[in-house]
Amino acid sequence: MEGVAGSPTSRNPGAALRMVAEIHETLKEPETALKIYQQVAREHANTPAGEAAQKSVERLGKTAAAGNG
Repeated sequence: MEGVAGSPTSRNPGAALRMVAEIHETLKEPETALKIYQQVAREHANTPAGEAAQKSVERLGKTAAAGNG
């Protein structure tokens, strides 16, 4: 992740960060995944990666809310 974050001028940093978030989600680390998805959604809002990340934020937010109830 540091390599992606340290190279914001790379071809598609939003997509790379989203993939990092997906890995964390697969590893059962939803809090970390959510933080990364939120970063991608915020920093790459008008890109396909940002839009996909926003959907993941909404999905994980619902899961977290259901688990807290």
